[in-house]
Amino acid sequence: AHVMALRPACNIRRSHFQRGRALRPRMAAAEPATLCRALQENEAADGLGEVLAARGTANKFFSEYFSGAEWTCADAEDPPIGLAECLTDVPESVIEVLLLKVVQLAASESDVGCSRAIGLVNAMWDRAGPVLPQSCA
Repeated sequence: AHVMALRPACNIRRSHFQRGRALRPRMAAAEPATLCRALQENEAADGLGEVLAARGTANKFFSEYFSGAEWTCADAEDPPIGLAECLTDVPESVIEVLLLKVVQLAASESDVGCSRAIGLVNAMWDRAGPVLPQSCA
């Protein structure tokens, strides 16, 4: 009789286990330019909430959003709906990143970037809860 060897349905490496528990594979964060393009085209920016949940990825996103010449949605009086919705529920550390961007862009004499950053802060002032005004106090 022929015995067939069973192969696992997926190839999970040993590094995906810790103390006998399976770990979720880490998903790569969405690229800032991809998110900005979606906002520019008024489409869903899948992954924006995750990107804006941490300082490092939020910093990369804001750098792209404020400096990219093609992101004219950043010049509008009101931010794109998807961005505004995500910013209403971000941690305080991300609000600090946003405010630091204003300072960095002003220091670098980037008129367009600074104008965009200030515009976003002004647009979000009442929407972002008490964190934004408290950070500026």
